[in-house]
Amino acid sequence: MKPHRIEARCIAQHGGKAKADGKLKNVRIWVRRGGPREKEGLDAMRALKDEGFDINVFDRNTPLTDIVDKALHKQ
Repeated sequence: MKPHRIEARCIAQHGGKAKADGKLKNVRIWVRRGGPREKEGLDAMRALKDEGFDINVFDRNTPLTDIVDKALHKQ
């Protein structure tokens, strides 16, 4: 199984239970991904939005400093 599928599946399975229990009420997930199979990994992470997760997904072209800045200003 590909690493991005494992990551997305793990978040969906374990995060889904925590979300149902109300433990993820104010949790935001920030993902920056690059490398081999980047598109598949980004698509897998973006699919978590359909499951109700507050997830922000960025590709390798987005500097980490920009992502951190967005995260801090979103609070």
